[in-house]
Amino acid sequence: MSNLWPPWLTNLASTGLVATITWIYLSTVLSKQGAAWWSQGHAVRLAVAADRAVMTSAGQWCLQHVPDSWFQLMTRATLTLEIAIPLLILG
Repeated sequence: MSNLWPPWLTNLASTGLVATITWIYLSTVLSKQGAAWWSQGHAVRLAVAADRAVMTSAGQWCLQHVPDSWFQLMTRATLTLEIAIPLLILG
């Protein structure tokens, strides 16, 4: 069975795919600015409190029963993963 593409083209396409996925994760971290993300850690709580999420029973339950410290932990975990994933992809 012969190759359809030359090896250099396959390598170029693979590199482009990895670079694109890495850029997506890095740009999401860079776009998250403001106190809600970095210092206060309320971004996940704000997302759950958005109009569409509060209309659901799960969103209402979370806002009433989940402690603020858990929302802060989830926000920081999101940022950590979005920083770690590009490093793991490139590694």
